[in-house]
Order: sequence, then C-alpha cells, then structure tokens
Amino acid sequence: MFLSGDWVPTALPGFLQAQFPHVQVVALGGATEATVWSNFYCCDRVDPNWHSIPYGKPIQNAQYYIFDPQLQPCPVGVTGELYIGGDCLAQGYTDTAKTAAQFIPDPRNATAKLYRTGDLARFFPDGTIEFLGRIDHQVKIRGFRIELGEIESVLMRHPLVETAIVLAQPRLSDHRGSERSDYCLIAYVMPKPIDADLTPLLTHELPNFLREYLPTYMLPSAIVEIAQIPLTANGKLDREALHQQHQASQPTDQSTTRRSPKSDLERQLVTIWEELLGRSPIGCADNFFELGGHSLLAVELVAQIETIVDRQLSLAAVFRSPTIAQMAQLLKTDNGEWQTGLLIPVRPIPSPQPPLFWCQFCDEIAAQLPDDQPVYGIDSGGMDIRHPADHIVRWATNYIAQIQAIQPIGPYYLGGYCFGGYLALEIAQQLRQRGEAVGLVVLLESYGPAIPFYRSMPTIGSIALNLLSLHRRLQEKFRLRRLANARSTVRSDDTAGSSHQQHIAIPRAPIQAAVNHYPLRAYAGNVLMIYGTISHLGSRWLPQLGWGQTFSGPVQVRSVPGGHLTLLETPDIEPVGTLITAALTAAQP
Repeated sequence: MFLSGDWVPTALPGFLQAQFPHVQVVALGGATEATVWSNFYCCDRVDPNWHSIPYGKPIQNAQYYIFDPQLQPCPVGVTGELYIGGDCLAQGYTDTAKTAAQFIPDPRNATAKLYRTGDLARFFPDGTIEFLGRIDHQVKIRGFRIELGEIESVLMRHPLVETAIVLAQPRLSDHRGSERSDYCLIAYVMPKPIDADLTPLLTHELPNFLREYLPTYMLPSAIVEIAQIPLTANGKLDREALHQQHQASQPTDQSTTRRSPKSDLERQLVTIWEELLGRSPIGCADNFFELGGHSLLAVELVAQIETIVDRQLSLAAVFRSPTIAQMAQLLKTDNGEWQTGLLIPVRPIPSPQPPLFWCQFCDEIAAQLPDDQPVYGIDSGGMDIRHPADHIVRWATNYIAQIQAIQPIGPYYLGGYCFGGYLALEIAQQLRQRGEAVGLVVLLESYGPAIPFYRSMPTIGSIALNLLSLHRRLQEKFRLRRLANARSTVRSDDTAGSSHQQHIAIPRAPIQAAVNHYPLRAYAGNVLMIYGTISHLGSRWLPQLGWGQTFSGPVQVRSVPGGHLTLLETPDIEPVGTLITAALTAAQP
C-alpha cells in the first residue's frame, strides 16, 4: 500500500497493518518538478520519537542533496534545504525567471541542474532523509525559529484530532489600543466526530497534550475549532479565511471567557501579571509564557511574588506553575516544592547534537543557537539561597540525576551566566569526579571570586579596582539608558520587559556568601569565557576574569561589545550565540 504526503502520520502505518496483517506500507514523496514521486520509505517500523514518517531514500534515477545557504553539504543530522537532481527532473517552467530561480546549476557538476524544493530536511546516519517542513512555513517568534508543521504533526497524534493547521498571526491590539508588531501561534483543529462537548478538549486536554511533546515557545496561544479547512479557488489553504474565523471566535468582551480570581492571593497575582506583561485583562488560567513571558521576566515575577507572600521562591516555581491559579495553589500548599531545582526543557528535540545544559536565562541563549541544538535550562537558585555554605555543591548534586536521566553518558556540555556559571562549573566538576567526560563549560559574564562584587567588606584592592573600572561602569549605565530609550518606541512582546532585569533586586549578600563558601578547585577541562567589554563586574586588571589559576586546561577568553546587563539582549547577544555555537562545534568528538 502506497501513502503520499508531506506529513504522513506516524500512527497510520500501524493502523493499516493491524487491519491488513500482510500489507507492506510504503511512503512516497517528491515534487511535481521531479516526476511527482522520487523518494520512498518502507514502513517496517515507526520510531516513537518521529513526528512523521521519513521521506526515505531516492529512487534509482534521482539524487537527493541537503545543502546549507552556501550550497555546502550539511553533515548528518543537520537541517538544510533539500535539492533533487538526476534524470527525474523536469526541463523547467514556461516562466524563464521562475525556472532560473528553482532549477539551479549543480555546484558539483556545471553541466547538470538541481531542483530547489524549498523543503527542510536532514539525513539520518543510514542515509534516510527526514522531512522537516517547508522553509516558507518557518516563522521566528521571540527569537526562536519554529517549524509550524512540527506542531501540526504533534496535534494530529491526538486520537480526537482529524486534522490541524498552525499559523503565525499578528496579535490582536493590546489594552492600550496600540497595534502589536509581534506574532503568536494559532492552532486550527478539526476534531473527529464525537457526541460530546469539545470545550474540555480545546481548553485543557490539547494544551496539556502539546506540553508533553513541545517546548514552551512552540505552544499555540489559542486553539480554535474549525468544521472544515477553507480553500481558495485553486485548492490552496485560505489563510485569510482562517484568520477571520479566529477573529470571529473572539468574544466582544474577552473577560467573560477568563477565569476570574477567587481569592485575595489570586487578585494580587493578577495585578503583578498585568503590570509585568503590560496587558489586561489576564485570567487565572492564562499561561505566563503564552502571554509573552520569558526567563528575564520570570526572574522579576519571582521577586514581586516574594514581596506579597513573604517567602523565598525559586524560578523553577514559575515553570512548574505558569498560571495564576497554579501559582496560588503552589503557594498555599506550602509543601516546599519550590525549594528544589528544576531542569527546564527549553528545546528538547531529538538530535545527534548533545544537549547544552545552561544555567540562567536559558531561552535567551537558546534563541541564538542552531535549530538542531537541544537546550535544557537550569535554575541556579540564586534568588532562593537558604544555606549559602553548601548551596552551589548541593544544587549541582541535585541536578546531576536529572541531567543523566536525559543524557546517560557524556560528553556533557554545560554553561551559565553570572552566578549560574558557578553551578555549571560545579556540575562539571562532579561529573568528572564520577569518570564522565565533559566536553565544554561556557562561562558568560561569570567572574571568579576575586572581583569586588563578591567582597562583603571593601578592601584596598577592591576599592582600587572599582576606581580603575569607573569608566566602564559609566559606559554600561549610558548603554542601558540608550537601549531603554530605543525600546520605548517599540511596542511588542519581544521587547516588553526586556529592560526589567536592571531593576531586579538581586540578593547580593546570599550570593556573596555562597561564592565565598564555595570550595573552588582546579579544573582541567575545556572552558570558554565570554565577557562584555563594558561590564561593570569586570576590569582589565583582573586576569582570567578573577578566576586566578582555577583553570589549568584549554581556556579561551573572548570579549564581545556590551555590558553585563545588555549581553542577553539584541544586538549584544548575537555575537555571544556565535561564539557558543563555534565552541560547541569545535568540542564535538
């Protein structure tokens, strides 16, 4: 039996084989310009990690290539654009300009042509090709490149979903009446016919189902039921009709569809959410991250919640309880759940690349890395230091079990920003003590204990360093002011709140105590240190960024333009991503 289509559902071959025990299922793919079908895959098995059935391998008169933007071959496992060559190709179109754009010279053979499919794909180690969607179906939201077909594929795994379409659409006007310039993801779902109320499916079951398989930044802001897929006159998807359906589904008074606060605590949390996210109204079931929140804002959210509950709260609590109702319940139970570190699946994708475990502001860093780089976030607990004497060692030990549950053996790749660098370093130390390989530790704006910031009492040396570094500290303040002024002219969730990190009340005394109690030991592994040229924490008079002789192995020290508080923001963060990507590539065995 032959199946064809960009996204063949993973459940379909098994269903057919159950109905017809002796049937051989073969998936076919290709392009009209390459004689319609030019690749095949025999569906003998279906890997549970697949989002769809692979494209497979080319037929005998076709050659398939996966190139990067410079038309260089992509390594196994790396995503690129799919090109088709061979005798199966058409001569071209009647439109000569379109022919020249799509049928390009083969970079390896000037007398041959390749057809540019516009499809994203990658090779498995055995040469099998995995289709990853269309290039023009990729969108970028909050810095993350997202393949819409991947979300659609997950939705269609649900037994009650007939088909699904996901689009990136402009957000509706905010409560101030200004038009937002950013986009959000909307999922349009056609359910299978069932004699039941579909409201729980759309509002609870499907969102929870997606959270099991997708990172937060890929979750749709809304799931809209449709009775059928609207098509244009030539049989293509009518995107404008879908957009109009979504607008029509929005009630005139959206507050009537939101769960109102039921307690004083929930009302206080609503006020914090609305002020921090710059939008109103917000319901108690609305998700902080789906409303545009990110880890920078989550840090301030934690700080503001602590002021109303009079207790310390970990950043992990926001990821575990991202709605007001969940947060209120967590705070009321008082079971200490927020006291343990949580590994955050920022980009938990199957990939031949080992994951990067990053401590503090993980989604900002992940957005700058290649799409096939898995990333997991670690909370340093810097806002939640109860026992500074052993905080770094204890939290690192707690995380190792979670890390090895995801990646049982090394080499491990770790990194951290500021205080998070200490936790990344300690995790690396403990892994090496256990005989595990650590491929790289990245320390971003993470300074050793010799800098003035970590001195609880001023000394002659720290006073001298502060005076000698006065110029760079003033430069950083002016740069922050310029960025804030530039930001005030832009109204979008990508920028709303980005400047808040400069106002966060950092608990300096507990962090100082944790650093000063930390048993710093020599580390012989591979280290990349990145610092900002105008960081107020650094000084050109501090060799090795205040770490002294801690690192005896291969160490790279790289500077980038910017300050301690701006290196997580555009444009300063872009060279940071480039340096980390290069270091990860170089560290691969």
